Formats: sequence, C-alpha cells, structure tokens
Amino acid sequence: VYNANDEQANRLHVPRGAEVVSLFRIRFADNLPISTQLTWLPHHQCQNLLMHDLANQSLYDILSQEYGHHLSHASTEIRATLADQRTCELLEISDPAALLVSEQTTYLDSGEVIEFTQSQFPFQSFTLEHQEK
Repeated sequence: VYNANDEQANRLHVPRGAEVVSLFRIRFADNLPISTQLTWLPHHQCQNLLMHDLANQSLYDILSQEYGHHLSHASTEIRATLADQRTCELLEISDPAALLVSEQTTYLDSGEVIEFTQSQFPFQSFTLEHQEK
C-alpha cells in the first residue's frame, strides 16, 4: 500500500496521494509463465486486501464476497510493444520479444473505479475473443 502517483490517481479516479494497493502477479498455464499483471486498487475500497491468499483466491471473488462490491463492467485497451529485459526474464522469453499489453479498468455498479490492471502477454500466448451484448 502506498500513495498514488499522477498516473494511478488518474486511472483510479482518486486524488493524488490517496492510498493505493498494488499487486504484481505472474500468471502460469501448464507451469509456464504466460503473463505479468500489475494491478492497482483504491485502498479505501479494499482495506486489508493483502491479508487474503491472493495466490489461491480470485481477486474478483474477494472483492465481491468479502467487501460486498458489485462489479459492473470493464473497459479494455490492447496495444503491442516490445518487452524489456526484466519482462523477458519473468516470462522466460527471448529478447527482443513482442508483447500485447492489455490495460483494463473495472467499475463497480456505482460507477466508481475498483481496479486498473496492466497485463503483458507474449504475442504467441494471446487469443482475443470479444462478445457483444
């Protein structure tokens, strides 16, 4: 937990300096790293979140069941970039490597932002499926 910088404040719609929870995770499939995820959440919406077993529990389940939040919708932007050396090491890919970066903002039914997540996927592990309502 730390104080929001300008980017975090803008993404989460909180004042600069507001407390933010930061989570960094590496996602695996078949014991291979397939993505990195950096997630920011407004601390006032999920105090004591870091006390939960985030390695074995769904973040969204915790937000719903433990904090009573009703997630409504998300907005996602996807772009391509090149991986830096650290990301190549974490994802066990050769440098240079192309990545797809997904930036998702998740909203509560009240319209408040509950989460911003940036995920990085090696291009070969990414499949996009989109459904319209």
